Amino acid sequence: MNDLRVGLLGAATGRVRYLDDASAVETARIARDEYAELAASRPQICHPMFNGGAFGDVTPYLSEPLLRRELDVLTEAFRADTSIERRTLTGAELEIAIGRALDGVRHNVGDDVGLLAPSASLVGREAQYCRAVASFFASVAAMPESEAAALMRGLRTLQ
Repeated sequence: MNDLRVGLLGAATGRVRYLDDASAVETARIARDEYAELAASRPQICHPMFNGGAFGDVTPYLSEPLLRRELDVLTEAFRADTSIERRTLTGAELEIAIGRALDGVRHNVGDDVGLLAPSASLVGREAQYCRAVASFFASVAAMPESEAAALMRGLRTLQ
């Protein structure tokens, strides 16, 4: 399952920016749920996964329904109309939207928002880090749909 997942993720990466707003927001919900599940099942994966590092096979640590949702949205990415340019936040707009999402994280997890800082020590706090990342994506998903979708597309430009 992981080989299929990795192959699809790699192939779909360039097409995700063409997802319609509803599907783009679903990627935020999927990320929220993945990090929440990993907090309980394999928290040491969250930091490299969120920051683009190597993290190995996550499929044993995620539920089958969640993996199915991810596969469904990847399928949508391959079906997306690439002739339609979708709104993508960049520059100052992206920074402002990330700041709003982080305000939501602060509201939900308090001082654990600091775990998202690049210099934060995560030793013994990996599960809290996962929950903070899950809260970030929950905050994104709670934004108005068009803003959340544009933010998710913008986040992909940072990778």
